[in-house]
This record gives sequence, structure tokens and C-alpha cells, in this order.
Amino acid sequence: MSAIGTSINVGMVALIVVSLVGTAGATVVYQDSADDLRSQNEELRSQNEELRTQLNATRSDLEDAREQVDTLESRLETRTQDVDQVTGELERAESELSATEEELDRTTSELQQAEDSKNETIENLRSEIENLEGRIRVLENENENLRNENSRLESDLRSLCSDEENEDKAECDDY
Repeated sequence: MSAIGTSINVGMVALIVVSLVGTAGATVVYQDSADDLRSQNEELRSQNEELRTQLNATRSDLEDAREQVDTLESRLETRTQDVDQVTGELERAESELSATEEELDRTTSELQQAEDSKNETIENLRSEIENLEGRIRVLENENENLRNENSRLESDLRSLCSDEENEDKAECDDY
């Protein structure tokens, strides 16, 4: 073999050795990378399982929250109906109160008019009573004067009837 042939053989051998070393190195790198990928893959599977568990828990929480929202919406609807009913009753009560207040105002006004009329009537009656009491005093005085005059006339009549010349007269029968 010649020097060129040997040199090619050595170059080939070197190339084969380098190729083998590169292949072995690549294989080692590939195995390390594959192991890393397997480890990462296992880690991702574990994370994926945790995320599925969290997702299921979140879905369950979401379903519970929806049920609570439905319950709250139902309660809110009931409360809204209650508020509407109470509002209607309150409006009716306010209307009745307003009508009652108007009636009270009218009644108060009528009562005040009746009170004024009563006071005026009382004053008129007092005045009339005073007039009648004055008239009674005048009549009592007149009656007293008439009694006195009657007594005087009876006395005069007795006196006349006691006179002998008048004894037989009919006016003197009781005297």
C-alpha cells in the first residue's frame, strides 16, 4: 500500500473513529435528551393530572355557585314580589291616609263651625236668659205690688163690710 493509500486508510479510519465517537456522543446526548424528555413528559403528565383535578374541583365549585345563584335569584324574585306587594299595600295605605286626613280636615272645619255656632247660640241664650230674668224680676215686683194692692183692697173691703150699712150686700158675704 502506498503512502497515499495508507494516508487514505488512516483518514478513513480517523473519519470512522470520529464518526463513531460522534455517533456515540450523539447517542449519549440523545439518551440524555430522551431521559430529560421522559422526565419532563412525566412531570407534564403529573401537572396535567393536577390541572384536571383542579378543573374538576373548579367545575364542581362553579356548579355549586350556579346553584347558589339560582337559589338567590329565586329568593330575589320572591323578595321582589314581596316588595311589590308591600309597595302596593303602602300606596293603598297612603291613599287611605290621605283620604282620612282630608276627611279629618273637613270634620275639623265642620266641628269648628259647630263650635262657633254653639258659642254664638250660648251667648244668645245667655242674653235671652238675662232678659227673661230681668222680666221675671219686673213681674215679681209687679206681682208683689198686686198682692199688696190686693191685701189693701181686701182690708178696705173688710172695713167697708164691717160697716153696718154694707153688711147685707152680696160682696160682703164672705167677710
